Amino acid sequence: MEIITQGLNQFGFELLRKEYAQNKVGENTVLSNISVFIALLMAMAGSKGETRNEILKSLKIEKYLVQDKLADEEIFLNLHETVHTLIKTVSSNESTNQVILANKMIVNKLKIKTFFDDILKSIYESSVDSVESNETFELIVRNTNKWISDLTNGKITNILDESFKSVSLTLINAIYFNCEWAYEFNREKTQKKDFHVSKTQINQVELMELTNKKFLYHFSESLNSHLLSLPYKNEKYYFNIIFPSNEQDFLLFEDQNSLINKIDYSALKNDFKNQVIESINLIMPKFTIKKKINLNQVLKGLGINLAFDSKKADFNGITDESNLYVQEVLQYSYVEVNEKGTEAAAATVVKIVKRSLSPIIHLNLNRPFVYFISEKSSNGILFLGVFKGGFEAANENRFSKIDKTEL
Repeated sequence: MEIITQGLNQFGFELLRKEYAQNKVGENTVLSNISVFIALLMAMAGSKGETRNEILKSLKIEKYLVQDKLADEEIFLNLHETVHTLIKTVSSNESTNQVILANKMIVNKLKIKTFFDDILKSIYESSVDSVESNETFELIVRNTNKWISDLTNGKITNILDESFKSVSLTLINAIYFNCEWAYEFNREKTQKKDFHVSKTQINQVELMELTNKKFLYHFSESLNSHLLSLPYKNEKYYFNIIFPSNEQDFLLFEDQNSLINKIDYSALKNDFKNQVIESINLIMPKFTIKKKINLNQVLKGLGINLAFDSKKADFNGITDESNLYVQEVLQYSYVEVNEKGTEAAAATVVKIVKRSLSPIIHLNLNRPFVYFISEKSSNGILFLGVFKGGFEAANENRFSKIDKTEL
């Protein structure tokens, strides 16, 4: 499982860096790398050739690349089974530590292959809904939105809509995290104080406080940063913080010396291994963030290009129809950090569609336009006009004022 976990974490930091680079200064970022990772692996289960290889490389698990086609099935079954083990390992249903991951597949008038269907059902434990008509589509949309809302405690809602009617295959991963701190913050000590967003911008945020608590800590010389790990109850999960020592480091992506540009997971992993128990006085923000992210450009920047290419994508492992490609990868995410603990949720949606013979052009004639009526064989024009949203009644009035003696 180490290869998968290493890939998950390396992919996560690269995903964060790419997404963070697109944000405006002062804008918060939150995403679930494991949700994107699993959703893309489900799509990869139906991919072939270079499309598959690009996904593997981008997810940092290129060690599973194989040249021998006869070995493909066995090796990739092992890959997916290892991911299944990872999902079970990170999950928890304790009263104070609740971490749930779940998957769903919506098939819209598409005949999928047995091998792909079996992997998603047996290994990813995905539920499957099939769209047979407009009525079943609307029912599936309602039920899926309710499924996601229920699973995420109402934090992620209404992510499917009418636009999914044209989607042949929808792959969804949802994750919910709700854990209580091992050491709760005292609500009475929480106060609004200055938070330095940049050299020129200071915001008032709620800051929580803990005094003289034992936490895992290490100072990283290479990152010039404090590494702190706050345990949740039973110490199965940790909230890990990388805090720059340089007071002028505001995590600006344009600053090549900034922490955000220096984090390398392999080195970071060793730094965290060097943590020791220290007595800590801690002041940290209380916050809630909710985001919707289109990950297309970010994933392309990480090397997944063919999957999005309507002409070159190879998803022949899903169906015999060789015309599928990924239209969008979306993630809806939520995190709340307060005195009691942390509640977080995410849903990642991979929209796989059939390529059109030509792209659909959308026209909304909501501005003035010129029109004319012609005869096909001669190309003779019979009527011309300009429509500017006028009323027939106005034309009738104008016509009625003409002196009939002039006709």
